[in-house]
Amino acid sequence: MSDRSAGGCLLRKLGCLGLLFTAGMAVAGARFAWQGLTNRQLTVVDYQDFVQQRPKAEWIKLTNTKMLVTDAIVATKFGSPTGLYLPVRGKDEAGGGPVHVLLKTQDPDTLKRVAALQSAGASGKSERELLGILSQDGIYVEMEVKGLAEKGTGLKDKELKKLRAAEKQLAEDFVIIDHGAEPHFFLALVFMLAGIGGFVVVWKLILVFGEEKEKPVPAAIPVAREVPPPQG
Repeated sequence: MSDRSAGGCLLRKLGCLGLLFTAGMAVAGARFAWQGLTNRQLTVVDYQDFVQQRPKAEWIKLTNTKMLVTDAIVATKFGSPTGLYLPVRGKDEAGGGPVHVLLKTQDPDTLKRVAALQSAGASGKSERELLGILSQDGIYVEMEVKGLAEKGTGLKDKELKKLRAAEKQLAEDFVIIDHGAEPHFFLALVFMLAGIGGFVVVWKLILVFGEEKEKPVPAAIPVAREVPPPQG
């Protein structure tokens, strides 16, 4: 295979990767643009009403809720904490029932509180000392349950198994609310259009390079030798 042919093969492979990447951009942009279009306003709903009948809206705020710092599930990556999942319950709920909502957050203050509790527990502190730590900031997490909601079943199997192992009371149809997240219609629209435009450009480049086939080298034309005339 000539250098030119090898170069063309490499360009076609890169072109296919470019098509996959730009197609992914367009699909993701369309998904988030639709999310922004259908969630132009924040939907405020009571926790108990949410549990009884889930609204179609994804950008929601739940009212009459409570969260306990002692219930927090720590999300880690390479052994380091990256965020928390806080089980959400009704304000007047006694506890012990199914957990229908998890609030996903990276709030630094709450992370510090949870880290302090875990450190105290690991160091073998007494129950009184643990209660003293809790009494400084209280047992409840004061935070709005507001953000973009997604089905917990949409998580990767590994993440889902970790959550179910950490919280045994997770309902089958539990929801995760990404704290503070909001839909961004125009940004998603730009992302989608950029993906579509990139796809078209890469496709045209593939067609252009595909037309450039290796030209055959013309065979050399033998040159007739001059033969001297016969003597005589």
